[in-house]
Amino acid sequence: MHSSIGQPCTADPSPPTPRSIGGLAPIRTPFSLLVLLLLILGSGGVGLAASAADPSAANPNTASPNTASPNTASPNTASPNTASLIAGPAYEIIDLAAALPFPTTDSVAFEVSDTGLIVGIARDSSGRYKSILWSFEAADVLSGTDPVLVATVLNPDFYDGRIAVAVSDEGVVVGQDSGAATGWAWFDGEFECIPLPAPCGSIDNLWRASAPRDINDFNVFTGGISPDVGQHPDDPVVPYRAVTFDRRESTIIERLESFEGRATFGNAINRFGIILAVAGSSLVYDAVLYNYGPPQLLPTQGGDYNWPTALNDEIIQGVGFVSDPGETQWPYSGTAALWGASFDPVTLDLLGRLAGYPIAWPHDINNTREIVGTARRQTGDHLLEERAILWIGEPAVDLTPLVLGDDNASGSPSSRSQPSGNQLSGTSPSWTLQSARGINDSGWIVGEGVRDNISERRRAFLLIPHVNDDEVFEHGFEAGSAGGWSQIIGEP
Repeated sequence: MHSSIGQPCTADPSPPTPRSIGGLAPIRTPFSLLVLLLLILGSGGVGLAASAADPSAANPNTASPNTASPNTASPNTASPNTASLIAGPAYEIIDLAAALPFPTTDSVAFEVSDTGLIVGIARDSSGRYKSILWSFEAADVLSGTDPVLVATVLNPDFYDGRIAVAVSDEGVVVGQDSGAATGWAWFDGEFECIPLPAPCGSIDNLWRASAPRDINDFNVFTGGISPDVGQHPDDPVVPYRAVTFDRRESTIIERLESFEGRATFGNAINRFGIILAVAGSSLVYDAVLYNYGPPQLLPTQGGDYNWPTALNDEIIQGVGFVSDPGETQWPYSGTAALWGASFDPVTLDLLGRLAGYPIAWPHDINNTREIVGTARRQTGDHLLEERAILWIGEPAVDLTPLVLGDDNASGSPSSRSQPSGNQLSGTSPSWTLQSARGINDSGWIVGEGVRDNISERRRAFLLIPHVNDDEVFEHGFEAGSAGGWSQIIGEP
């Protein structure tokens, strides 16, 4: 649902049936029909087929460019049984870096799927990027053992450097080669090159792009791709939708039009194939929506740097960074934008920043409108400080104080979606969480941080919402009336 690469600075596997999106349905293109046919024939296609046949469907929205309706974000759709006022959510932490099978200089987790798969990267001692897929081996009910965290290195060969950026619920991973913009998809233990005009591996592809930035529940991914055969080589990079059929038999790519003739990359794609893209260059970028029609310019604050990052499914809300008006020099100050993409025109809601941090960069949004990201204090190119943040209302919340103790520095989630056990001996050191990159619909959050007593290098982490034994956590939050947060809970 999101893109964590490309910005500056550095249960049941089948998806649920999509809900009606306010009477809004995308127009189906031939590519979409081909994907739809594949999904109907597969195990996960029934829900999408039912959505396509919804008699309430209407034409897609036709938002007017630069038309902003601030502070009109859709409300949280959760339906609590009971609600109690609390200071904020609480999380238990798992050190993902502790499960890596080789020494690393640093690591980061970019995305967590609704099936609990986590993807990211780690740099080995030679400085090469290794793509990592973290997963939990099933618990043994008879012996009473908890699930065990396992880290799989997708590119173990010494000279093979790759950057994994996103993972689907079924475990299809997409990413790009290190030092190049050539894209790939990984599944069943093998890599598939995303086709370019020249054959995969050709030196002619060194200056060409096919890198993906996100993948949805149905294994359809998006990114940016260079001109095809027959097109002028100086034509701009365009966004695309793509899917690999029959496990490496063929990859089909639908090229979309660029926005105003500028280089355009698909940054995020949801289960309906709707895409958030970024168009521009030289630190002047626009956020663009592709909803099965002409690309639509999204409303902003009027600044030059606008970078969309993620898009959810249930109520079609997108997030991204929008720079403040009048900012003309990098690094731009700015905050998180929440776009209501199912409205006509598209609405804009500006989210609050963390106190003392002029930069608030969102990375991901889930279907209960919880948003995670990074707060920065920065002067010129010198990064002063970063904090992992969470929006569950206004303003942003620092995630570090919400971690419960640190006794679960490495462990595994139990059947109640909370970690148990400890793979490290003794008391673990405390954390400073620096960036929250991904969040799933169960509220699991992944990112990177520093552990005080291990090293100053960044380590990948997983946060899992803490649940008391007498509560059922229906994930989602709404603003409290007394300056706190109303956590949605219910009796089991």
